[in-house]
Amino acid sequence: MTLLGQGNQTEVTVRMRFASVEERQQAIRDYGAAQGLRQTYDRLATLLA
Repeated sequence: MTLLGQGNQTEVTVRMRFASVEERQQAIRDYGAAQGLRQTYDRLATLLA
C-alpha cells in the first residue's frame, strides 16, 4: 500500500499479486475480494471524514 499526499487529499494505491489469473479470479469469486476491498475503502473514508 502506498499513500501519497495530494494537497488536502490522499491517494491510496494497493497492488496485489497472484500466481496466476485463475488464482485472482478465484479470490474475487470465492472470497468476495473486490467487494471486501470496496467495503474496506468505504470504512477508511468514514474514519478519515
